[in-house]
Order: sequence, then C-alpha cells, then structure tokens
Amino acid sequence: MSKTQSKTADNFLKKLKVRKVEATLLKEAGDYVLQVVNFEFMNSFEKNFNHELKENIRDQIEAGKIWCDPTPQIAVTLGDKDGKGVITHRFNASGYLQNEDAEVTKEMLDRDDIMTIGKYVCEQTDDGWKRIESEEKTESALRMLFSFMNKLGFTNENMEVETALETAVKEKYFIVGTVDDEEYDGKSRLVITKFSKAKLEDVEDTDEDKIKEGDF
Repeated sequence: MSKTQSKTADNFLKKLKVRKVEATLLKEAGDYVLQVVNFEFMNSFEKNFNHELKENIRDQIEAGKIWCDPTPQIAVTLGDKDGKGVITHRFNASGYLQNEDAEVTKEMLDRDDIMTIGKYVCEQTDDGWKRIESEEKTESALRMLFSFMNKLGFTNENMEVETALETAVKEKYFIVGTVDDEEYDGKSRLVITKFSKAKLEDVEDTDEDKIKEGDF
C-alpha cells in the first residue's frame, strides 16, 4: 500500500460514524441450547432494556382504554450456543383477575367502580383503572420464573434472583429452550414456550465467541 492509499484509509476510519449493531434474532422454531447474556428488571409498559415506554401508553391510560398498573417483569435475553441468534423472554411477577374467572361475580362487575378492560377486571383509583391482582395467578407466574431458575441450575433458596442471573451470565450456565411460532395481535412471532435442563452432551464443544449479547 502506498503512502497516499494509507492516508486515505486512515482518513476514512477517522470520519467513520459509530453504528449500532443489532443482535441476530432466532429465525426458526425448534429446541435451542441457550445461555443468559443479558437481563433487566422492567415492566409491561416498557418496550426495551432502556426502559422506553411503548407508544401512546399515557394517552391510553388517561382515556380509560388501558389499566394504569404495568406488570412487573424480568426480561431475560438468551443466546444460542452455536451462534444462531438470541431471543428475549419476559417473566411476569404478577397475575390479575379476568372477567371469566370463577371468583368474579355479576354483582362485582355491576359496581360503578369496576370496569372490564380487555379481559381484565379493573377498579377505579385516583391514578386510573387498576387491575385486581389474583394471588393464585401471581403465584403461578412466580412458579414459572422459579422453574426457569431451577432448570438453569439454581436451587439455593437463600440466593436472590438478581444474584443468580448475574452468576448465570458470568459463569455461562446453559438451559434448553423450546421455541415456537405464536400468533399475537395479528402477527406471527417466535417465543419460548418451554425450558428444560441442559445435558452435558448439549454443551460440549461450545464456541463462546459465537454467543453475543443483544442490543435490547
């Protein structure tokens, strides 16, 4: 390379703009050997790890078209060990009464301070319409989270979930995720429908450089 060519290349690199690189998402249904590459405590009103709100949430709350209480969540991004892509799964920490639940009576639904929004039974508060929490559904949601943690390899009941996830990222714990194609809001999307314990043969010959953290 001549001095002129070297200078040209050097100038090009100096003026090159920073570009965000998006992680490759999993593209097909199937069973994948995954590891946790990122996680964040967030809620159902937030659309990404930067805690940016979904479109028009505040306007919908003020118009009474949506409840005012978001569901607390843990969003976990998992990367395929063979570098096929990443997928983010959200675990809910609360569950709520729905209008067809056995404990919801006609008398309850006829009250002036009760309204059904979508499938949820909501009560009026100073902040807006708030969903009524169901202890049974909250416990079911937490069981899903704890089942994931157990299958990932954590069973110590004195360990906090945050510490366990930090350990999973740092020490590269594996889990098998079953990914299926699901219809949601008129669109098709890939979601994890089942987690299973990873076996020794699943994680042999792992190329750690292929597993990348998503920009979520």
